Amino acid sequence: MGALRQYLLSVMGAALACGLLTRLLPKTGTAAAMGKMLTGIFLAFTLIRPLADLSLGNLDDFTQGLQGEAEQAVEAGKMQTRSALQTIIKQRCEAYILDKARALGLELTVEITLSQEDIPVPVAAELRGNVGPLAKARLAAILEADLGIEKERQTWN
Repeated sequence: MGALRQYLLSVMGAALACGLLTRLLPKTGTAAAMGKMLTGIFLAFTLIRPLADLSLGNLDDFTQGLQGEAEQAVEAGKMQTRSALQTIIKQRCEAYILDKARALGLELTVEITLSQEDIPVPVAAELRGNVGPLAKARLAAILEADLGIEKERQTWN
């Protein structure tokens, strides 16, 4: 903060000096044109001079730090998206199975297991409830045909 204050004070001082010098010079003629040019160069030099003190090594470190932070943020976003997608797919698959079970007159609880792929898909199901053999066979066939959960990956309790 002190460096910025010092910079602003030097710019204001240079502007004040240039303004006073311009007032003292004649309004027209070669001396006036030369004075305006010199005060302009002085003011530009005062504005630009601190840029020469910047260290590009620090700038490289700064941008690399930003790049690392950006990569971490992207990875965190991917993980949050994947987690949200898993939750939605799991809830919808379980609701679908419960709807099909109710249509068959069954009262069940369902727990779906999803794959670990980028876009998770149901790979196993655990179903709990009192189910007769015919209703179980019908619902098992629905799970395999509609959701791709093989009968071997369906656990009935």
